[in-house]
Amino acid sequence: MNLILLPGNADKTWIKEIQRNISPLFKSSFLVEYAHHHKGETIINFEYELDSLNKLILDNKLSDYIIFAKSAGTLLTVKGANEEILKPQKCIFLGLPINWAYKHKFDIDTWIQNYSIPTLFIQQTNDPYYSYKELQTYLHKHSVENFLMHEIEGNNHYYSNLEEIKEQVKNYI
Repeated sequence: MNLILLPGNADKTWIKEIQRNISPLFKSSFLVEYAHHHKGETIINFEYELDSLNKLILDNKLSDYIIFAKSAGTLLTVKGANEEILKPQKCIFLGLPINWAYKHKFDIDTWIQNYSIPTLFIQQTNDPYYSYKELQTYLHKHSVENFLMHEIEGNNHYYSNLEEIKEQVKNYI
């Protein structure tokens, strides 16, 4: 199985640590760097990144892949799945940022409706962009299927417990 890693909107260093920790569990791994990181822009361009991601998948002939995504990367994946651009075997999402999506007027409610890719949601107890309990309610309200949830203690959006994350990934795949 191949791994595609999608960072959050501002992540650059954290996702590289994740890649070092979990890539040995996979045949190969691909770390995506968003264009806005290099252009000095502040917000991800979903259309551009979906095109780039689709190109990565086609160029590398990836038919069996798992997406590991954090924050804005989770939104990118859900949008891509909704538009049938992305077809991962499974997903692992950390810190689904519903409040951040609302703030920037991203249509997360439409994108996630009836989402059914097998997905492990890892969410901190009091993540400021959506708590574990809020996410649990949200997923049921939007008829999301085939998911598991894991709660991590915390009240920020950083997700620093790499060993716990690695263990959850290992158990899930």
